[in-house]
Amino acid sequence: MIQKNEVNCETYFKNIRMIHGAFIVGLLNFGFVLAVLYFIDIIPLKAEDSSLAYPLMAGVFIFYGIAFFLGQVLFKRAVRKASDSLRLADKVIAYRDSKLLQTALLEGAALFALTVYMLFGNILMILVAFLSVAYMVKSFPRKTEIIEIFKLAYNDQQKLNNPKSVLIEQVTV
Repeated sequence: MIQKNEVNCETYFKNIRMIHGAFIVGLLNFGFVLAVLYFIDIIPLKAEDSSLAYPLMAGVFIFYGIAFFLGQVLFKRAVRKASDSLRLADKVIAYRDSKLLQTALLEGAALFALTVYMLFGNILMILVAFLSVAYMVKSFPRKTEIIEIFKLAYNDQQKLNNPKSVLIEQVTV
């Protein structure tokens, strides 16, 4: 039996924004829990071996730098590769996948920073998490970004701006 699934523009953006937003809300929830634990004097946990504090904090900055850089490189590579395609579907799929990968990498860096903060209480770790969240909010998926980075033709722009136009068709057997 052949089944055809269609994803229209409205559903596409609703789904990508929901997933992207879930990354952000998850980090904010974890940060809120840490704030509550801080105010009731449960954290910082002050790990037994404080000699690990500086190597772990250095690790946070290195991991953040790698995650940020890798996210940028992978996003640009996916965009460049999809730009050669004539199909709008290939472009929006590449955009979605690379945008979510970029966000997941930043979320990992932020969670690592918050965990190190929880252990040692260094406020710089909150700054790393804040930078991650700020960049995630700044890079929230937008139609205008797709139009700009892929330099879409007028007819593709019209498809993208029509909530009911079909962006992705999938046929399964």
